[in-house]
Amino acid sequence: MDPISSIVGLVAIGAHLSVKVTGLVGEFRSAPAAIMDLSKELSALCRILSQLDKALAQRFGSKLPFSTELNLDLQDVLNNCHTAFKELSAIMQKFEKREKGEAFAAVLRRVQWMIIEGDIIKIRASLERHKTTLNVTLLLVVKYVAYLHLSASQISDDTARIKEVVEQIKLQLNLGESSEGSSDIVKEYLESVISEPALANSSCNPEPRPTLTDSFEAPNEKPPPRAHKNHGGVTNLSSSTESDHIASATPEASSEVNPPSNARTSDEATLGSSNSTGGNGGVRDTSAEASLDEPRIPDPTKGISPRKEYGSDEGDGGPLAMAANSGDSEMVQLLLDFGTGVNARGGDYGTALQAAAVMGHNGVVRLLLDRGADPNIQAGRHNTALRAALVCGANDVVLTLLREGADPKVGETLQLAADKGDDNAIRYLLDAGADINSIAGNYATALQFAAVSGNATTVSLLLARGADPNVIGGFDRTALRAAVGRKYDTMAQELLKAGADPNSEGALHLAAQNGNDDAINYLLDAGADVNATAGHYGTALEYAAINGKATTVSLLLARGADTNTIAGFERTALRAAVAREYNAMVQELLKAGADPNSEGALHLAAEKGNDNATNYLLDAGADINATAGHYGTALEYAAINGRATTVSLLLTKGADTNIIAGFDGTALRAAVAREYNAVAQELLRAGADPNSEGVLHLAAEKGNDNAISYLLDAGADINATAGHYGTALEYAAINGRATTISLLLAKGADTNVIAGFDGTALRAAVAREYNAVAQELLRAGADPNSEGVLHLAAEKGNDNAISYLLDAGADINATAGHYGTALEYAAINGRATTISLLLARGADPNIIAGFDETALRAAVGREYDAMAQELLKAGADAKTGGVLHLAAEKGNDNAIHYLLDAGAEIDALAGFHGTALQTAVVFDRESTVRLLVERGADPKVSGGFEGNAVNAAVKKGNMAIVKLLLAKGKK
Repeated sequence: MDPISSIVGLVAIGAHLSVKVTGLVGEFRSAPAAIMDLSKELSALCRILSQLDKALAQRFGSKLPFSTELNLDLQDVLNNCHTAFKELSAIMQKFEKREKGEAFAAVLRRVQWMIIEGDIIKIRASLERHKTTLNVTLLLVVKYVAYLHLSASQISDDTARIKEVVEQIKLQLNLGESSEGSSDIVKEYLESVISEPALANSSCNPEPRPTLTDSFEAPNEKPPPRAHKNHGGVTNLSSSTESDHIASATPEASSEVNPPSNARTSDEATLGSSNSTGGNGGVRDTSAEASLDEPRIPDPTKGISPRKEYGSDEGDGGPLAMAANSGDSEMVQLLLDFGTGVNARGGDYGTALQAAAVMGHNGVVRLLLDRGADPNIQAGRHNTALRAALVCGANDVVLTLLREGADPKVGETLQLAADKGDDNAIRYLLDAGADINSIAGNYATALQFAAVSGNATTVSLLLARGADPNVIGGFDRTALRAAVGRKYDTMAQELLKAGADPNSEGALHLAAQNGNDDAINYLLDAGADVNATAGHYGTALEYAAINGKATTVSLLLARGADTNTIAGFERTALRAAVAREYNAMVQELLKAGADPNSEGALHLAAEKGNDNATNYLLDAGADINATAGHYGTALEYAAINGRATTVSLLLTKGADTNIIAGFDGTALRAAVAREYNAVAQELLRAGADPNSEGVLHLAAEKGNDNAISYLLDAGADINATAGHYGTALEYAAINGRATTISLLLAKGADTNVIAGFDGTALRAAVAREYNAVAQELLRAGADPNSEGVLHLAAEKGNDNAISYLLDAGADINATAGHYGTALEYAAINGRATTISLLLARGADPNIIAGFDETALRAAVGREYDAMAQELLKAGADAKTGGVLHLAAEKGNDNAIHYLLDAGAEIDALAGFHGTALQTAVVFDRESTVRLLVERGADPKVSGGFEGNAVNAAVKKGNMAIVKLLLAKGKK
């Protein structure tokens, strides 16, 4: 393989390895200095290789002008570099496999570093020797290429000059006398030219031989000035640095030696380019595969493009961003020379420029900008490079970016600087055109950000530069509110002096909420309206009351606050204080004129059980029987919440127990509903009516037997009806309250009162299958024939209830409701066992009543065939009620069979359609028509709307049935 191709592969491998080492060292802080320096050394070596590749390609194309032996020597050096790279990669892989989260990982890594440190030092020494050799080669190619175009005789006569060159190289490399090998290397290269006479006939145009004084730069000379960029295009930069001695002698830095006219341009010579034509007309592919798995450097013609691997403007850009973030300008230069797009996006910081800016690496920032980095790209953690610089407080970077065109209006930069209190940055941004009153983020303007963060000097600066203190936006709405909310009183006063509106966005209310009396004073002095309303809680007085700020309440009252303004969630300050049991505050507000009857303050005190407040309010003139809200009187509020002492207090103070209002109606009903029996009894003793608002029924519904007893003892009517469910007994039955049923029956409840949704208590119990309750009611005299209770049991299929109802004397054939007899109800609902039970108990299957007329017709109509056959066996008449016609209408051929077998007349007339045959024709039941014809039905029998079956078939247009009927008629 030729050395030029090897160089391309080595650059790709070395750059990749350098980035990997940098990443691992950054991740594992325990790495020793020898390893931490390794990344920069790799970067420097790769840079030399990259420059050597460009120089060789520009001057010689794809074929070197050296002897075969010398080419092999150079190849050996490159192979040794590759071996060293491979060893380093293997070492690095050991650390990539280690889990970061292991508890012992840090100690284990430190031990591993110690074990491999010696190997790393040996590899570094080897690479340093190789770098020296490659430096000499680069210097010869760059500085003395003109010698290669001279004849052999000319060079042979200039031995003294060769020696002078060697001495200059030694000085340039800063080599000691022990490095005589360098002289031999130079001699070998130059002598190899003499041994290649073909070079004298080279097609390259020779350039004038430079003098020695022109050929060398002084060792300590500073690199040439940085080329200025225009974002529309970027000039090539000098790649020289003070620390990169011979590497500074790049083709870009040297104006003395020009490439041949047909050599590649600098763009063609980039490592990512391919199919570039060299000076000898050959074609050279510079792509390389950066694999370390091959024993020798890979064939570049089979690899991927290094430019693609290391990113472009549309690519990842990770290595470039990593190098920029670490401040490694050499690596940044190398990656850019290698083809990485300067505006490539990816990673936490979006771009390399942002990655450098966030760490304050101004030199790298300048380098990237000079190479065309766009400072206004929005990407990454900090959105823009300018924001990143502001985050780390790197004002030199901020200035650099602004001077190079960074937009100060993008990315909330002014707000960020204000938040950090970076006054210098604020000046730079404003001078660059930042909008001082722009709104952004949770805290709106820069002034508001500064106020939120308590940056007093920043607030002063922004006000001096014209910031409007009344811009509304963000979480705190205004800068004044932000300052007041955080008790930055000096700042707030400065804002007021600068024109901040003391009435804007509830600053006074916020001060009251926080109990900031100083702020209240200066806001009121500045013109704040003491009675203005704002937010969820109304006035400043109400805010102070809600938060228990007693001194603030006193201050606001002294400054003229109105105690009776109605606004906000609590409606008044008095109500807010009562709700939170700030009783001293309640008294102060009442003394200041707060209305004790406003907005249900008394009811709230009763609800809370705040007896002190109840007393204060009543003493101040509150109406004890006033109604308010959902629950009526204060007494009812107390009863609902089980406030026994409050109920006693209110009764003592004269509360009326029988006022009907609110959700529960009366205080007594409210207490019974919640089983506050002691409260209920006290109310009864105080004169509460036990018959009011169905309180007995409520107790029965709840199964509150204690309440039933004391209500009945207090005179409640046991048989009174109320609500949807009639008597208390019925309420108890509906809810299955067995003990309550027993209690009410024992107390004399009438079992046969008819009222409410279920009619009677017995019917209510049967409907819900509370059979024990139903039997107790029957034993107590409930009528088993009342309100169709047997029919309800049949409908439900409650066979137990049917048995005990019949045993109690229920009439098995009685009719009720829409469906006639109990047997018919059972048939309608498909209750087969109930049908059997009723038939066994003597039910008549031929009673005609209800919607379906008979139980048989009900069963056939719903195709309960087994049930219908049982009814027929029990004597049901197959000729009654047009049941055969119903089966024909439904197309129930099974029913046709068993009805005809049971004696139904096949040609009997019934209903709108005459015979069963005509009915089947009308409803298109073809199989039923065939069955009836087979069983002897006469299609000529007249009757019904259609006259006969044939007419009906013709009218329906059913040719198959017409033919069938006509054929039957001929027979």
